[in-house]
Amino acid sequence: MYPMRSKTLLWFTFFSVFCSYSLIAQEDTTRSKISYFICLQTGGAFGKNGHGGSLTNALIQGVRYKRFAFGVGVGYDVHTDWKLVPFFASVNVDLLRHGAGAAYIQMNGGYSKAWAPTLSDSPLFFIQERNPYLNPLVGYRLAAGKLNVYLSAGYKFQHLTYGWTSGWSQSVTTRIERTIERIVVQLGVGFR
Repeated sequence: MYPMRSKTLLWFTFFSVFCSYSLIAQEDTTRSKISYFICLQTGGAFGKNGHGGSLTNALIQGVRYKRFAFGVGVGYDVHTDWKLVPFFASVNVDLLRHGAGAAYIQMNGGYSKAWAPTLSDSPLFFIQERNPYLNPLVGYRLAAGKLNVYLSAGYKFQHLTYGWTSGWSQSVTTRIERTIERIVVQLGVGFR
């Protein structure tokens, strides 16, 4: 009877090791370390330079690889006198991860299209040059499954150069430069 137990124990050990090895060997190696993300952020922009508080929105989509995220985005900023639509590239780096959350820094940079609703009703032709856009942020991202919630704060810089021309000559009769600087606080939601 003793040899039978030994043989059973040996087979049980062999079977256990074989199953464990098979399960480890069949781990999903097809999953890529690169993941896609999309994020919609909205919030307020505050500051003296640019006529007080305003609304800011951004939609960013891109790819995440380990602690880095690279994306492209479009925004919509509503100011008292101006409406701006920035088009930008975004780079995000996780500085500190804790459980399901991560503290990060983010840099958005590109160009913005601006228009003044009061000027578009004018019989003058509106001419706009390329307007740089810069938006560094610090924030915290909390993940729950594939859903992410973002809380961020930073600085937004937009420089506008525009002018008017009258008639057919297309010569600029008025040229104005304006800088809009704001502190931004945003709340966002996204999927990965």
